[in-house]
Amino acid sequence: MTNIASDKITLELNLAAVEARLAALTDSPVLREKLEAARASMFQQLDELVFPKFEYDPSQQPVDDDDV
Repeated sequence: MTNIASDKITLELNLAAVEARLAALTDSPVLREKLEAARASMFQQLDELVFPKFEYDPSQQPVDDDDV
């Protein structure tokens, strides 16, 4: 199990740093594009931490014992 609170805080701090750089950026379209892509990726990671997506895994289900 991972420490979700620590990961969440780290992502929030990184997002704040990226947003501050974007706000201070004047005219560098290549860097702006990379920072916006990084920001979108961080938002997605943060969303997955806060709202995990659980998928059905048939291998995790108990086996039916007909012999019992």
